[in-house]
Amino acid sequence: MSDVIDWGQLAILVRRWRGSHGLRRASFKVGCSASTLSRIENGRVCDAETFVRLMKAMSYSLDTFVKNEYKPGAVRPSTADRVRGLLLRDRGLSTQDVDMIASLTERLMCDVKKS
Repeated sequence: MSDVIDWGQLAILVRRWRGSHGLRRASFKVGCSASTLSRIENGRVCDAETFVRLMKAMSYSLDTFVKNEYKPGAVRPSTADRVRGLLLRDRGLSTQDVDMIASLTERLMCDVKKS
């Protein structure tokens, strides 16, 4: 579930939904701890049960935060593009390093498919 959900978008909308309400009050509405809601607001992954309760509390459809590439009829990104997306999260890597690793991944995937 962690790579299917757009946790960054969810974090933004959870903070907006909570607004000026206290963290404890909002977490009570969701049915989770304040620390769990805080982690979600900071873009961290939560379990499926908490995700479902959060969607209900915020009155959102469960597929609202599913990344587009996982929706029916969507074209899935290549392995190299998925690797690139994950590597871009690492602040210790330059864009040039990310591109190089993604390119190597793409070549390896081509070699695997050929054999």
